[in-house]
Amino acid sequence: PTMPPLLGSPAIDAAPTSASATGQRGVPRPYGGVADIGAVEVVAFVVSNNTDSDAGSLRSTLAEAAAYSPSVRTLVSFDAALSGQTITLASELAVTSDLWLDGSTLTEGITLSGNNSSRVLNISAGTTVDLNRLTITAGMTGADSDGAGCLNAGGLTVRHSTVHGNASGRHGGGIANSGLLTVVNS
Repeated sequence: PTMPPLLGSPAIDAAPTSASATGQRGVPRPYGGVADIGAVEVVAFVVSNNTDSDAGSLRSTLAEAAAYSPSVRTLVSFDAALSGQTITLASELAVTSDLWLDGSTLTEGITLSGNNSSRVLNISAGTTVDLNRLTITAGMTGADSDGAGCLNAGGLTVRHSTVHGNASGRHGGGIANSGLLTVVNS
């Protein structure tokens, strides 16, 4: 199988032209204006507000991104106007598709909060998720639950991020892991 470009790859949006109408995974080329170099086209979404569930929210954007799974690993980033803001969740975000969740373009970062009432992220088995430059905080689980910040059953990479102030009723206040976990500069 073909592999998508890595987050931050110079191959993303860098092909001067494309002879193919679609990438090898069926995504139209170019996606987003300029084709990627290579066989796989990266599909990108932008979160445009800090509400919990309105159009343009992180929750609705994750649902849109899931429509491309399992054939494409999507990139979810944040509008520059969200720099320094907090997305307060009413319930956990279930991550069921392969994606990059990337806050690297925000000068003041972005915070995902469980509002001391729910887990922040629940990453499903069989998914590959890369979190970059995020703060995950105020996750809370009950007496019989693990992973208040993140409950990971998939493949999770946490890069340049902060996970703090989460409280689990059992194990893994910040992250409870039963999958593959990689932590880089976090």
